[in-house]
Amino acid sequence: MNPDQQDPNRLAGVEGTTMVVDALPTDSEQMTTNAVTPPATAPRPAPGPHRRSVVAHLLSGLGMALARPRVLLALICCSLLLALPTAVTVYRDALDGVALLVENPNDQPFDFLWVAPDWIFGEWQRSSPGLSRALGSSITPSIIASSLFGLLVCAGYMGIAASRRREHSLLSFLREGGTWFFPFLRTWLFALPMFFAVTWLFWSTPGEWLMKQLLPEGKPELAASESIARWVNTSREVFYLLFLLIVEVSIDLGRAAMVVGRRSSALLAILRGIGQFMFEPLRALGLVGFGFALELAWIAGCIELARRGLVPMWSLALLLPFGRFCCRGARYAGLVGLVRETRTSSLDLVTEVSEE
Repeated sequence: MNPDQQDPNRLAGVEGTTMVVDALPTDSEQMTTNAVTPPATAPRPAPGPHRRSVVAHLLSGLGMALARPRVLLALICCSLLLALPTAVTVYRDALDGVALLVENPNDQPFDFLWVAPDWIFGEWQRSSPGLSRALGSSITPSIIASSLFGLLVCAGYMGIAASRRREHSLLSFLREGGTWFFPFLRTWLFALPMFFAVTWLFWSTPGEWLMKQLLPEGKPELAASESIARWVNTSREVFYLLFLLIVEVSIDLGRAAMVVGRRSSALLAILRGIGQFMFEPLRALGLVGFGFALELAWIAGCIELARRGLVPMWSLALLLPFGRFCCRGARYAGLVGLVRETRTSSLDLVTEVSEE
């Protein structure tokens, strides 16, 4: 450096200071740091809602049915009207065929409410040869009408259980029943071959072949002991009823899935019902089984009250269908709650997996 061109600080006797500019923070670096640093997040809760028990679903459905007395009253009246043709036919024939047979020489009237001699019914059958034909002509239309009425009841209760408004009027019940009646009718038509297949499986060629493997020539009277024959026949009947129940529960689950998902395809509904049953068979059978047990307990209790004279006999015509429709509504609403719970759990699981 030229000596004539000296540093002014050095000439003034002040030592030079080195400034490190990069060590000082700048606004741009502070913004970059804030953008890179991830925010602290709270731990994610466990996916899926709390699963209710089948008893809770059943009791919730029972409360829904009891909260609509006008619906119950209308259903009871309709059930009495459906049974009226057959009841009138039997009553008129009984007046003509049994009235002359009940003359007791001991002047002790028979207790026809609970016990009656077998010979009276034998004489009644011989004196009324046309009763079976008359009953056949009246029972067949009654069975078909009762089946269609059952579809309307199922559609109404399931529609109300799946609705968010949960209306209590009879008009809303009929509206829901009319909305889902024809889709449910299609599921009923698809279910008929399934019931036929189960019947054929147990009582036709496959069932007869299995009986021949368990009993000599497939005949219970040729079994080694009476207990073995009774055990085989009882097991066959129990498994037959169990398979019929499985088909019925699967169809009802499909109807519930149809109402919850607002779909109308009967075939897809049956497939969804079968899948739902295979996914949790114990819960589905448990809910329906508890519903049937509650209904049987109601029937046994009402009959016992009438037997003890605590309630009049004619009241059974109202009490029995009342308990029947309450328990049916509880089962249908419980199945809707079960399907909705499974559907919600599946959607939450899919959302959780997609977020991860």
